[in-house]
Amino acid sequence: MLSDAEVKRLETLSEEMVKSIENSGTSSEAAVVFGKIGRACSRALAQEAGRNALRSARSQHTNKFQSARQTRMQARKSGNGVLPQPQRAQA
Repeated sequence: MLSDAEVKRLETLSEEMVKSIENSGTSSEAAVVFGKIGRACSRALAQEAGRNALRSARSQHTNKFQSARQTRMQARKSGNGVLPQPQRAQA
């Protein structure tokens, strides 16, 4: 997991590489190197975004399952043994 400072630095570095490539005074060899650095930054940022999305989805699913277990335990404690049916969205 990257820190906020690392993410910000990768974003900044990527922007700097774009500007360096666009600069007409930059040699072709340097432009190629700057492009590789920029792509590496973009790849790292994309991977970090993917990890964050996965963590978020995992957290949402965990919360749903915890809620379902609590509902089940409450129904068992009440003694009626009948679990409430989940409400379905009306189409």
